[in-house]
Amino acid sequence: MGAMGPLCRGKALIGAVLILPSVIWAQDKDPSTAIPMDLTSGRPIVHVFINSDGPFKFVFDTAASHTIVSSDLAARLRLPATGVAVVSAPGSGVAIQVPRINIKELRCGDFKFFDRSAVVISDKSLFQSIKADGVICLQDFDGYVVSVDYGEKRLIVESGALPETDEPGTVPLKFVEGVPG
Repeated sequence: MGAMGPLCRGKALIGAVLILPSVIWAQDKDPSTAIPMDLTSGRPIVHVFINSDGPFKFVFDTAASHTIVSSDLAARLRLPATGVAVVSAPGSGVAIQVPRINIKELRCGDFKFFDRSAVVISDKSLFQSIKADGVICLQDFDGYVVSVDYGEKRLIVESGALPETDEPGTVPLKFVEGVPG
């Protein structure tokens, strides 16, 4: 279940394994980074900087297929469309065409992505309901292990492989051709 659903208590471990690279990006910090997470809205919110502007509130969503930027934020930051993407409309699953943008640098805590592709959605009611400026997807962390620690209110991003475990509350998740499975 994505971050848009009910929150779980305790720790959940979610791993993203690099299968097919979809975007060029890099991380230039320590191989283990803790990203503070705000849960006061009932959703996992991380603070994101886009091209040095921010912070902006983004929902961390394990089910999202793309990083999403609200049309208001894209306009405020003057992020021009670089193409078109076809995505499922949030909540309905209907295929829609939306502008694609390029973000030179996207930063969550000390974790940085470079040359990120994102989509722009203009559904004001969506962003008002989630109390955020956008959504950052798990797929952005391809090649890293992401631990979602609700107790400590943080995401932990680490280099390496998902460890084998039978610990309760640990859910391995891998992407095959961009689809969680």
